[in-house]
Amino acid sequence: MFRDAIVVDEFTFNGQDTILFDDTPSRVLAAQNKRNARLYGLTSYLNADATENIALFASVSFTRGQILKEAGAEKPSPLDHIPPTYGRAGFRWHKNGSFMEGFILFNGKKRLEDYNLEGEDNFQYAPPTGMPEWITLNIRGSYRLGKHLTIQVGIDNLLDTQYRYFASGINAPGRNFWITARTSW
Repeated sequence: MFRDAIVVDEFTFNGQDTILFDDTPSRVLAAQNKRNARLYGLTSYLNADATENIALFASVSFTRGQILKEAGAEKPSPLDHIPPTYGRAGFRWHKNGSFMEGFILFNGKKRLEDYNLEGEDNFQYAPPTGMPEWITLNIRGSYRLGKHLTIQVGIDNLLDTQYRYFASGINAPGRNFWITARTSW
């Protein structure tokens, strides 16, 4: 448990709890250190050499948080800006400074009841069933052309999945191809 968690709550501006904003009466809210909350989570990483030239990697993050119940409240409410479970997993072939890898990026579902309606979770952009889970498949590689030049290529979101990072408010890019030349001396 931690004290003085930042939450968006009722506030006043020049002594008023409501102001006119674009000719619309609007409640005054502000981020304030004033509630007790419970926050817990787990982040785990794996980097393992399966063979001399093949490595496996994975990471996952899980976080949960809630504003503790206050007098008169029926139950605790969700803490603002808690992402759903997310991570990355894949494999990498590497030899003589060059590599090729395939990996997935994934994001779990965020249920509507896990959103803080007063906060910055962008609840208004969530579909009626909550923010859906998603997975993207990605491949990339690099090849060293001599001592000073490396070429990198990749395809992100290979399956052209439509997805959105949590609380971003905009969809992420579809399938995209890229190439990079890196030099050093």
